[in-house]
Order: sequence, then structure tokens, then C-alpha cells
Amino acid sequence: MVLLVTSVSSPSLDVQLYYIRKEEDGLNIYRCARGTNSVEGSIHQKIVQAFGTYNAGPALADDLLAEFRHRHNEDASRRNRPNYLDVGHYDTWMVDDLQNVMIELGFQNPFPNWVNSSSFKPTNEAFGIVPLAAIPEHMKYDKNRNDGMAPANLKLAIKMKVRFPFLPIHSDEERRLYRRILRQNSGQGKPDFITFADQWNQEADGKTIFYKKPVHFEVYAKALAKSQNIRASVARGQTSIAIVVARNEAIARIQPANVGSSVNVPIRSDGNFLRPGTATAAPLLPPTSSPHVLEAAKRPGSRKPRTCRLCRRECPGNAGIQKCKNSTSEEIDAFLASDQNGIREHIQKRRRANIPQESQVATDTAATSSHIQG
Repeated sequence: MVLLVTSVSSPSLDVQLYYIRKEEDGLNIYRCARGTNSVEGSIHQKIVQAFGTYNAGPALADDLLAEFRHRHNEDASRRNRPNYLDVGHYDTWMVDDLQNVMIELGFQNPFPNWVNSSSFKPTNEAFGIVPLAAIPEHMKYDKNRNDGMAPANLKLAIKMKVRFPFLPIHSDEERRLYRRILRQNSGQGKPDFITFADQWNQEADGKTIFYKKPVHFEVYAKALAKSQNIRASVARGQTSIAIVVARNEAIARIQPANVGSSVNVPIRSDGNFLRPGTATAAPLLPPTSSPHVLEAAKRPGSRKPRTCRLCRRECPGNAGIQKCKNSTSEEIDAFLASDQNGIREHIQKRRRANIPQESQVATDTAATSSHIQG
């Protein structure tokens, strides 16, 4: 609050935060000197897009980040530094060597504006995987011993300057060790992960057990709690499903073959069905007198495939006698002539029985006319 009141956190009025970068299509393209947009858009987003799906280990990720940093710095230098030499590639050490060779041979410097990195003393800065601070003496890296570690783990240990690399809990041996230390410290309320780390690091061997920081245990404890909650939810769901299946099977056993008949199903006071021989309530399924159940019981089974009325087979003739592929044209014409008389007799019988209404008679007549014309 003090910083806000004294305006220390606010930008200085003497600093120009926005300046024109270039003019494009008659419009000024401004750039912000705060750096937030550049970090988010030019760094973080590109890193995720470049190799976020590589599934890379720590060693490969460190190498990729080193290459990305170098290329990004080169692009930024070409964009912002005046008179910066654009050599058309990113192997700047080749330009350094060429410049040194030309000067040693007495030739003119081919790149007078090039700042040769070999002219400066290397700094002690570290990027990517960096050495860890405040490490006890017995945990520091010793180049005379590698303890039989895998090459990838040895590279991490060298960069961290520790005897064994600090890695998240990832192996079965480490999971078993975590459970054992957790049992040893149970009953003390919230786990003390600092004590965890001290006990853990004493058993590290660099092969199956690696060094840990307290934050490693905090992250693993949260992930473990989430996983346990998921498994418990799945188990509860499976139990509920098993109960529903058992209830439905019980109801199926007491229902008769005729669904439409009435059945005296035991019902509890709360309205739920009872499973025979138990006091467990079965689900409220539609009673046998429900119109939905009766309608389902009356539904016919699967229809038989339609056949041609002429050849009595499955052929295109089932959609019209004229399309029959198993009969000659003379047979089709003879069948249609005899079928017309049969249709007339059928309509006359229905009229004598007074079954169809006037609309049905009109429909039959129209169907007969269209059939004769066809």
C-alpha cells in the first residue's frame, strides 16, 4: 500500500513507454516498452507452440530452450539494434571465427560492426537448468564419483551441481518410500514436508531414489489426493450401478411372462419396490399397468422383408409389379389384368360389409385407378 500511495509502482512520467515502431499503410505501429506483451506473446506462447508436445525430458528440454533463447535474441537484435549485421543464419560463432581468422591473417575486418563474443570473458550466469543454492556439503556434486547414474540423470546433476538430481516422485520405489515415511509421521496433523525431505534425502541412491525438495512432496500430495478422490467417486458409482442392476434383476424375476397382466409387487411405505427376501428398495420402474409398458408389449416384432406379389421373392417388384426382374412382360401384363378384377371384388365386399367410411372408399378407388393406370 505504501508503494501505491507513493507512486513508486507507477511508471515515471519522464519515460516514454510507447513509441512508433514503423509506419504501415499510412498507420503508425506503436510498441510498448513495458515488456509484458513481448514476454507473453514472443516468449511463452512460442515456447508452448514450438515444442510443448515433444514430451521431452529435462535434458532435451534444456537444449531446446537454449536454442530458442539464442534465436530469439538474434531476432530481437536484428529488429532493434541499429546497424546490426544480419548474416542470414543463427550460427553466430561461425562469424566470430571468420572474423578472428581474417584479422590474424592481416586482412581487413570483414564485419566492422560485428561484436565478437570471443573478445569478452564468459560470465558466471546460468540459464535453463541452474545450480541450486543452499545445498549441504555432502549433497554437492563431486566429479570424481557418478554413483552409476544414467547419463541423462548425470547431466542434470552436473548442471544442478549436486550429487543426485532433484526429480519429482516418479518411480514405484519412490512411491513406496513416500508411503512409508508418511506412516512414520502419521498422527502429527498436517505433514511436515521439510522433515519429509530430510528423511528422504538420506535414503537417496541416484538410481531409484533421487533428491527431493519440500515442494515436490506438496505437489505429489495434492495429485495423490485428487487421484484418491477420483477412485472413490468411481467406486461409489460402481456400487450404485450394482445396486440398480440387482434391483432390476429382482423385479424381472417376479414379473410374469405376460407384461400386460397385473402383478402384486411388494412395496415399501416410501413407495419403492422391495427385492424379494430383502429390505432393500428397488427402483421405481413403470408399473405393469402403465400405458407405456402396455404399448411396448403390443408392439409387433421385426417385420418380414416384403416380397414381390408376382414371383413371391425379394426383388424390385416389391415396390411395384412392373419392376419384377423374375417375370416376363407377358406374365406381368396377365397378372395385372387378373389383379384388377380381384381389387374390384375386394372393394365390393368391403362396401357390402359397410366397413369403410366414405373417405376410405375414396382412397381405395383412387388407389385402384392409379394401379390400373400403372
